[in-house]
Amino acid sequence: MELLANIPDALLYFLPGFAGLKIFYTFGLKTARTDVEWAIWSVMASVLIYTSTAPIRADVGLSDTATATHVLLLLLACLLGASGALIWNRWMAPRWRGTFIVEPWDMAYHEAVAKKRQAFVELDDGREVQGDIAWMGLVSEGGSRAVTLINVQISDGRGKWTALPPDEQLHVPEDAMHLLRLVKFEPR
Repeated sequence: MELLANIPDALLYFLPGFAGLKIFYTFGLKTARTDVEWAIWSVMASVLIYTSTAPIRADVGLSDTATATHVLLLLLACLLGASGALIWNRWMAPRWRGTFIVEPWDMAYHEAVAKKRQAFVELDDGREVQGDIAWMGLVSEGGSRAVTLINVQISDGRGKWTALPPDEQLHVPEDAMHLLRLVKFEPR
């Protein structure tokens, strides 16, 4: 029961990092993150905020558990997130956007993982493929993109679907795709 009593305190320590990053990503970087990524980055940002402000808080006499400490650090984190977004949009993005912004393929992969979506692919030859995404992205540096599916079902283009064996993967290169969609998968 003591562990459950400490959960609200733990969330108070987690909140400044989460709020600051959420503001920065929403208004600055504009990339999608999974829940696990949000949790990890929020913990890291919160640790950085709390440790970097410790000497100032000690000089002022604020304890780590004081409500005023949590409120001030939350406001500081929000200010840092907004400042970071402003700096990013004004000076950094025009030069570095391609380096830091996640490609649409990467965003689709993150969404598929986060929202438990599967891929539906219309191939250039008229067939359709659907399945769980095992991997998605660049095949090689500067090369084309591809998606690798597991739990695959393939249509013959006339409505008949065939399931591949469960241990078989299907690698679909970008140049063989007519359309790639993320869908809630309904087994056929």
